[in-house]
Amino acid sequence: MIAHLVQRIALAMATVAFAVVLVFFAVRLLPGNPILVRFGQHAVPEKIEAEMKRQGWDRPILVQLGDYLKRLVTRGDLGVSMLHPTERVSEELAVKFPATVELALAALLVAVPLGIAAGVAAAVWRNRFPDYLCMSGSLLGVSIPVFFLGICMMAFAQLFFDGEWTTGRRLDFGARIETTTGLHLID
Repeated sequence: MIAHLVQRIALAMATVAFAVVLVFFAVRLLPGNPILVRFGQHAVPEKIEAEMKRQGWDRPILVQLGDYLKRLVTRGDLGVSMLHPTERVSEELAVKFPATVELALAALLVAVPLGIAAGVAAAVWRNRFPDYLCMSGSLLGVSIPVFFLGICMMAFAQLFFDGEWTTGRRLDFGARIETTTGLHLID
């Protein structure tokens, strides 16, 4: 049992390491320099070169990878954000993590009771209309791409809430809530 657990943990760590290296190479080798994108199409070449030197993009790619992995393993440093060069990726993740947990908990609070109710209804009325309705709803829910469903939900909110909830900010309607847990839904 312990050997199996150790094997699964090692496999998970190898998968994460492979993904990190793959993304690292993709960002640096694929066409379209993120630094050039940040400065725009008519950027001054000296500014681009200075920023590339500051971030270490002028060094060989294997040296860059080694430095990145060393910082990641020793300090948990994910580097500097491409969109906001004054912020570290780790800090951005720490700020946005509570909202992710809150969204996941809210989704569970809706999905678990709905799933249990649909399962009970499908079992009680097997091979009848409620069973077919539950199976069709489940198939539809699994089949719709998340990005498309998100766009539809934003359009729905825009239509029925006059844009109050579609600004992309949490609690944008002016409520001031003192948070204990950092999760607005719980507090």
